[in-house]
This record gives sequence, C-alpha cells and structure tokens, in this order.
Amino acid sequence: MKNKIILFLLVLFLTISCYEIYKIFTIKKVENIEIEKIEELKISDEEKKENKKSQEELILTKPYLGYIEIEKLGIKKLISYGTTDDVLNKNVVGLHKSSILLDDPYGNIILAGHNNKYVFAKLLKIKIGDAIKITSYIKTYTFKVFKIDIVELDNYDYFKSYDDSKILTLITCYSKNKRFIVLGKVIN
Repeated sequence: MKNKIILFLLVLFLTISCYEIYKIFTIKKVENIEIEKIEELKISDEEKKENKKSQEELILTKPYLGYIEIEKLGIKKLISYGTTDDVLNKNVVGLHKSSILLDDPYGNIILAGHNNKYVFAKLLKIKIGDAIKITSYIKTYTFKVFKIDIVELDNYDYFKSYDDSKILTLITCYSKNKRFIVLGKVIN
C-alpha cells in the first residue's frame, strides 16, 4: 500500500511538473508571437507614416501611376496598380486589372479604394455633374460624373470597355455585400 501511494505521488508530481513546463513554453511562445505582431505593427505604422507623407506631397514616383483629385470633396490620392489588399491597405487608389491605362484614348479607367477616412469615405457625398481629375505623368484629365449607383458585390456590369469614349469608374464598399459606383465621362 505504501508503494502505491509513493507511485501515485510520483506520477502526480511528474504530471504537474510536465504541465508547468508546458505552460512556461506556451507562454514564451505566445509572448514571442505577440512581440512579432507588435514589430509588424511598428513596421506598418512606419509605412503608413511614409505613405501619408507621400500622399500629402503627391510626388509621382515609379510605383505610382498618377493621382485622383475630387476637389469638392477634399479627396486627393495617389493611384497605384492593382486592387489587392496589399495595395489598397496602403490607403491609395488602385487601378483594376480590367482597366485601361490612364492615358489610353478610349475605354474604362477602373479605380477602387477603401471606404475609409483616408481614401473614399467622402465619395458617398458625390453628385451628378461633379468634376473628378485624374493626373498621370503626361496629362490631367477632367471627368464629369454622369451616373452613381449601388450594386451587389458580384455585379461586374460597370467593368465593361468602351470603344468610342473614355469613362472613369470609381468603386468603393457601401456595405458588406454592396459596392458604391461612380461613373464619369472625360470632358477635356
């Protein structure tokens, strides 16, 4: 009986010891992950500060195609190629892969941006007839808004191409399943 009690206490001691060791390593692992996340956030904040500075100065350099300006709404944002989260999370406006280039004479310039205070939150206040300027390395184009719409997330009707005119399509989120669309036609 005494041997059984000693064996039980030994097993109990080993179990508790193993559990405590496991907790120590798990806590260290979690601490390391949290430290890595904090470091990532620091990098992200530094990138955001740098991006904010370049947004304010609007210096057209290699990674940017141009910039969009809606003076009436106080929107002035750099345009980058692509609409992935990697691009749009930098608080720029992205040129969609189905889009023509900014200086192409005909077609549909399709630009997307997040609906946040840094990019397109004010876009929801735009009206028919408002002016939107797109500046490339070559020229500034002025578009006049002729249509505003709210569409389902999977509606791609506004991504079509145009053979006889130059159209600007702006896209931002309206709700979880809807997108806010603004169409403008070049006037210069």
